[in-house]
Amino acid sequence: GCLHAILLLIALLLAAILGSLWWFQRTLHAAPFAPVALKPQEQAALDRKLEQIEQAATPAAPAGTTAPEPYREDPASRRLVFTERELNALLNQDTNLARHVAIDLTDHLASLKILAPMDPALPFIGGKTLRLTMGITLAYSNAQPNVTLRGISLGGVPLPAAWWGDIKNQNLVVAFGATNGFWSAFARGIEHLDVRDGALHVHLKE
Repeated sequence: GCLHAILLLIALLLAAILGSLWWFQRTLHAAPFAPVALKPQEQAALDRKLEQIEQAATPAAPAGTTAPEPYREDPASRRLVFTERELNALLNQDTNLARHVAIDLTDHLASLKILAPMDPALPFIGGKTLRLTMGITLAYSNAQPNVTLRGISLGGVPLPAAWWGDIKNQNLVVAFGATNGFWSAFARGIEHLDVRDGALHVHLKE
């Protein structure tokens, strides 16, 4: 019995050591994400949505002049829908962000995986790349947007809320919207906000 107990203890210690090594390797030496590449029809759909937001992205006239036209508003253009794949592909446009950030969408929740390179001058973690995950509630309730930080984890280990400002499970619009700043302006411009069916739905006010 004593020998079995010693062997069990050794096995547990080896498992703990191997598990720690795996965790440190996965968390501090995280490999870059593979950027999302859209299919041609998906890219065409995304381009049409972006044109609704940035009409200036395409010149109105080939000679470099702007063709005159009367101003008009299409109510349908205020309803924006971006799929999970489209959001991840947007991260890869003109930046290297897609290799460090990945977005997952489920009902009322946006989950982010983040690879954060650390300053080489920092002790212990200097020069390493940390693997962070974050959950954010995106919804519309009580006549205002609901943007709530559900949690932050490092290598799968949830970090205490006190380490990131005690704002866990607080609607940021309510917490910071009292002042006439970003969150106040953001809330006043949103008619509806939701994540459903694997897509982000945003309806802008007039």
